[in-house]
Amino acid sequence: METFFNGPVRPVGPYRAQLGESPVWCNHSPSLLWVNIEQQRLLRYWPTRDVIEQRPFATLFSAALLNERHE
Repeated sequence: METFFNGPVRPVGPYRAQLGESPVWCNHSPSLLWVNIEQQRLLRYWPTRDVIEQRPFATLFSAALLNERHE
């Protein structure tokens, strides 16, 4: 199987989700975003600091989409 990884695949930290979805890499930040659907959270992993930020939302959602805006 062909892979795009430069090294071994590993968890980014201790965070675990029952239903984690839609991981997307942001080249601008650089960070990894994904969604915890059941807990209604957007998560962002900052590899340079080894930190996971969590942002709660009031409604269910299933994906994080990137745009051209620099936020």
